[in-house]
Amino acid sequence: MREKLRAHPIQLSFILLFFCSLLRINDIFILRLDEIWGEIILSKAMGFLLILFTLYWVKVKPSVIGLHTKNIFMNFIIGAGVFILVYAFAYGIEYGVLLSSNQNPTMILSAIDPKQGVSGGLLFGVWLVLGNVVNALMEDGLFRGMFLPSFLTKYRFWKANVFQSLLFGLWHLIWPVKSFLTGNSSFMGAVMAGLVLFIGTVTSGLIWGYMSYKTDSLWTSVSAHFIANTMQNIIHLQSDAGLDVMVALRGTVASIVGLLSLLFIKWIADKYKLPQMKPWPIE
Repeated sequence: MREKLRAHPIQLSFILLFFCSLLRINDIFILRLDEIWGEIILSKAMGFLLILFTLYWVKVKPSVIGLHTKNIFMNFIIGAGVFILVYAFAYGIEYGVLLSSNQNPTMILSAIDPKQGVSGGLLFGVWLVLGNVVNALMEDGLFRGMFLPSFLTKYRFWKANVFQSLLFGLWHLIWPVKSFLTGNSSFMGAVMAGLVLFIGTVTSGLIWGYMSYKTDSLWTSVSAHFIANTMQNIIHLQSDAGLDVMVALRGTVASIVGLLSLLFIKWIADKYKLPQMKPWPIE
């Protein structure tokens, strides 16, 4: 069985996706830990451990999915540094638009999980940061780690990257579905929210997939993913119109600048001759 699955990594990745989805559904719809903790850290932690166990079980080294120490500090700096600049620019544009509209914007630091509107003080902020670490490890481990090198066994990079990004986008549609089922949004509201979320997460998936591929490291996308989520959880813009009223603009700008940053990623990967991610080893 393990030899067969090792030789069919795409099927193996979909099996992992199925079990991780079951953990996610249980966390969100049955235990509803997101409404209490603001983060579904339990299912994400179990999902990441499941990925590691699967690699051990099929006798594939974690380095295949980019979990290695080669160039690790450079890859952390690339991922985190690029997305700090991306979101600094996005927040700056949002602030400028609010300011030009006489909305008196003020940047505040506050721990808020926007999915359920759960908020808290310093300890909750630390919890969100920890949750973002686990979230990035699990989601990048599955989509950029398992799916991307698996798809590379059959497809060229951009097609493989689009496929993993589309799956990443579908993975997030559980939030507007829950919002509709719990009565927090109308059907059309959930559809529109789902469309915006899908486009945003697919775009992020494309960017983070390219980062992992060009550096042969999961740590590049993990650090970028972590920074993106943490900044949105901690840094907010308060204005006369309310809190984070132009978050959609922020996300749009971040997506556009993030896509443009791929030119820099390519330049730095070529300059330092960083290795590219290889396809899953089929024996």
